[in-house]
Amino acid sequence: MSNNKPTADYGYLHVPGERFTSPIEVGSERWFRWLDESGCTKFGVKTSAGSFTAQLEGRRGESQYWYAYKRKDGRLRKLYMGRTEDLMSEKLNRCCWAINTSDEDFYNYKPKKQQPEKLPNKSVTSQADSDAIAPAPLSREQLQSIANELLADPELTRKGKDRGTVKRALAAFINHLSQSEAD
Repeated sequence: MSNNKPTADYGYLHVPGERFTSPIEVGSERWFRWLDESGCTKFGVKTSAGSFTAQLEGRRGESQYWYAYKRKDGRLRKLYMGRTEDLMSEKLNRCCWAINTSDEDFYNYKPKKQQPEKLPNKSVTSQADSDAIAPAPLSREQLQSIANELLADPELTRKGKDRGTVKRALAAFINHLSQSEAD
């Protein structure tokens, strides 16, 4: 992590140049006030799972969203984190795990949609996560059909900097399904 940008380090935000201010606890009222009022659009995140850079994207006056960025094996990974009010400690932990994990886990990661007031300040590997009810698994044919529909959707693969990433990920997923079907 660069030393010249704010860093959320193991649950506490440290801001360079603010030497006499105590660290800000991630998820606290002070944290959200800092995110809203500081004008900062980029900060580092470091947890036991690794590190990444969080960046706010979108036009002022319109919807803005935070994304996680990490270069791994020569490729830049980008992961949607949510709106400012979604940036709780658990969200940062989950995103850090997902963006630092293997390619297979990264491309299969599905962020959980949760309400900030219901999120306790806990780590990713808590007992509550393992007690969640999982949906019924889809058949290989259903997965392949969904992936083909997504790949054919012009809105999903329209022009933009992520278009190639989406197409490659879907094509790799379809290829993986086809290969495992042959086994």
